[in-house]
Amino acid sequence: MIEQVSIATPTIEFQALAAGSGPLMLLVHGFPDTPHSYRSQLDHFSQLGYRVVAPWLRGYAPSSAPVDGDYGVMSLGQDLLNIMDALSAQQAILVGHDWGAGAVNAAAVLAPNRVTHLISSAVPYGPALMQGLAGSGDQQRRSWYVFFFLTALADHALPMSNFELVKRLWDEWSAPEWLPEHEVLTAVLDCFHNPGSVAAALAYYRQTFATPPPEQYLPIQVPALYIHGEQDGCIGIEFGEPDQNLYGKGCEYRPVAGAGHFVHLEKADEFNRLVAEFITDE
Repeated sequence: MIEQVSIATPTIEFQALAAGSGPLMLLVHGFPDTPHSYRSQLDHFSQLGYRVVAPWLRGYAPSSAPVDGDYGVMSLGQDLLNIMDALSAQQAILVGHDWGAGAVNAAAVLAPNRVTHLISSAVPYGPALMQGLAGSGDQQRRSWYVFFFLTALADHALPMSNFELVKRLWDEWSAPEWLPEHEVLTAVLDCFHNPGSVAAALAYYRQTFATPPPEQYLPIQVPALYIHGEQDGCIGIEFGEPDQNLYGKGCEYRPVAGAGHFVHLEKADEFNRLVAEFITDE
């Protein structure tokens, strides 16, 4: 049974969906999303014997916002380590999508000894995406929203017409003819209707793009799996192939046919199978 739980950490009061008991698995969502899109994974992996916890990101209601206004990716990684501490878990399997991918990668860089398996999707680790934003016309067109979010107009435009822009992004990023369940989009809109959630979501982008990208990315030293939908309308599949130089223990790559950006939701059974095989592979 899936329940909503509170998790107090030194910096953030997290709310999360949780199910099952056993070794800890954290599921970390991205934009524009909430833990509700992970309901298939919560059900599936709790039945396989895991304690599965999917928190709302910092600033995404009902989780609290950081007092210092910090939405940097390394702080997102530290959040996951703090959640592990609060749940008395020395180690965990980390699964992240979109901004959640950045969060789980950061946690693995900060404390590789605490991450048994690292699974990310939709946003590749390393410089490839930034290079695409700088030099690929196709990716620049896909990422128009990023440049828009850096303007003050976005604060007013995002909530207009009951967040029509959010609905459009889901439509553009997903595989053609795929539609999300009503409950998933309703949960997103409910989150963004809370005061402060829109400002937080925009701050993720503004803080990331306020400074130049790092010249070097620290290598990830844990077993890793990267999953990318072949029809991702947000980040092109041409950026999906992992740079193995950034993975000290290698990174398995699994493109998924017929899936768009929300691969864990659009092709949930395939996603669950790939993750289950990876975490149980001896």
